[in-house]
Parts: sequence; C-alpha cells; structure tokens
Amino acid sequence: TQGFNFPTVYARQKNYLNEEWKMRVLQTNLKEADLRKQVSSLYFQLEQLEQKNILLKNLDSIYQIFIDKSKLRFEKGLNNKLELAVIENNYMQLLQQINQLNQDRVIANLEFNLLLNTESNYSVMSDQHVSISSIDTSLLAQHPEIQLLIQNLAVSKSLTQYEKSKLLPDLEIGYNVMSMRGVGADNLEYGSNLKFHSLNFGVGIPLFSTAQKSRIQAAKTKELIAENEKEIGVQLIKQHVSKLVSQIQNNQQLIDYYQSVSVPNSVQMMELASAQFQNGDIDYLEWTLLTNQAIQVQLDYFDIIKNQSISVVELNYYLSNK
Repeated sequence: TQGFNFPTVYARQKNYLNEEWKMRVLQTNLKEADLRKQVSSLYFQLEQLEQKNILLKNLDSIYQIFIDKSKLRFEKGLNNKLELAVIENNYMQLLQQINQLNQDRVIANLEFNLLLNTESNYSVMSDQHVSISSIDTSLLAQHPEIQLLIQNLAVSKSLTQYEKSKLLPDLEIGYNVMSMRGVGADNLEYGSNLKFHSLNFGVGIPLFSTAQKSRIQAAKTKELIAENEKEIGVQLIKQHVSKLVSQIQNNQQLIDYYQSVSVPNSVQMMELASAQFQNGDIDYLEWTLLTNQAIQVQLDYFDIIKNQSISVVELNYYLSNK
C-alpha cells in the first residue's frame, strides 16, 4: 500500500524541525567559542600572576639582603632597633603578598586545567600579552551569539507557519496493490501473479479550530518576542564591541607610555635607591618610599597588560569567525 498526503503541513513541519536543528548547531558553536574565550582569559591571567611573582621574588631577595645588613649594623651599633623592626615588619607584609599570590596562582591553574580537562601542569611565557593590529567589525554578524538570535526568530516564524498549516484541508491519496492466492469469495481460483489495484481519495477538514487558533496566536506572540530579543540583543552586542574597541585603544596608549617611560624610570629608581641606601645617602624609610613607588608602577603596568589582554580576547571572541 502506498499513500500520498497533501504536502503543505508536512513540508512546514519539516522546515520547522530543520530550523530547530540549525539552532542546536549554533548553540554548540556558541559554547565552543565561549570555552576558547575562557581558556585564553585564564592563560593571560596566569601570565600576569607569573609576572607579579617574579617582581615580588626579586623584591624578596632585596629585602633579605637589607635585613642581613641591618642586623649587622645593629650589632655594630650603627642603627637602632626601630630600623630593624620596620624592615622585618615590611618584609613580613611582602611574604603575605607572595603567599596570597601563590594561592591565586594555584586556583587559576586549577580552573585552567578544569577547562582543558587535564591534570597536566602548564607554564606560561613571561612578559607576553596579546595585541591587535586591525579591527574588522564586519565579522561581528557571523558570531554565533548574533546568529543564534537570528535563528531563534527563524524558528519562531517557521513554528507560526506550521501551526497555520494545520487549519488547511488535509488531502490524502491512497494507492493500494494486493495479491491473493487460492479460491476467492466468488469461487474463482486466483494465481499469485494476479494483483488487485485500488485508489482512494480523502479530504480532512478541521471542524474544531478554536484551540488551533489559540496555538497560532501563541506562536505569533513568541515570534514577536523573538523579534524584539534579536533587535535588542544585536544592539547590546554592538555597543559592547564598541566599548571594547575604545578600551583597547586607550589601554594601548597607556601600555606604550609605561613601556617607554614609566617602567624604565621605575627600574632606574629602584637601582638608584638601593645604591644610595648602601652608600648611606638615604635612610631606610626613604628607600622604602622610593622602592614602593617603583614597585607600584610596575604592578600597575602588569594590571594594564592584563586588562588589555582580556579586552582583546573578548573582542576576538566576537570578531573571530572560527
């Protein structure tokens, strides 16, 4: 037996299911893009923590030298107990910062390994940060998040059309082929080669359409909501990307200034302060003030690098077509 049905309802149902499948694919693509963004962000967070760790360890070495010299000077009566106590107190504060930093590194590494689904330990390259040479916002339209908003609207529209098609008459055409072997009801004997053919027609007309009309109205409402979500969602994403572009440009100016002026000056300041302290030109409190200022400049530089890396990773998340 073979049957043929009026194609409208089934074609629209197939179209609706196809649009649903496309949406599931886009949801998977969005999850993959988000995972790549999280991995990249955590990597540069680890890099920034590593840079801070190197800086604080260098400062730790300097403090240990100063503590030994201060103890020696105290034993010789060249300084008082107060200077030694201040140095040791500042050194303990530095150790607390190093311990906190190590805890942050452990947590970040655990999160990094969790995203990669591995137990291996990874090391990051020091003094690395991402940069961006050109920005092509035309790629934004291909991002899975925007495509998902568009596809959600397509699903809603196909659902509306599918529900509307259920009010159309349902035309059925059936074609039957049957064979029999033996004596029939008419007392005649039939062979297996003889076949009986029949053709039937049927028309189904919906009689109770109130419930279906309610489903159509609900589908139209869902379609309107999807349209509003698409318009608002796309606009918010475009605004966010514009903000990221502005942040990246501003951060790059700061990075250029720190690399050319502030960081070299801070390194020189630390070297001169240490030399003057050892020569007795300045006391420990003056050395502490100058050193802390220099250290803070470098810490601020690392924070700007981190913010720039995160912003570039976020922008690449939206503009990458991978």
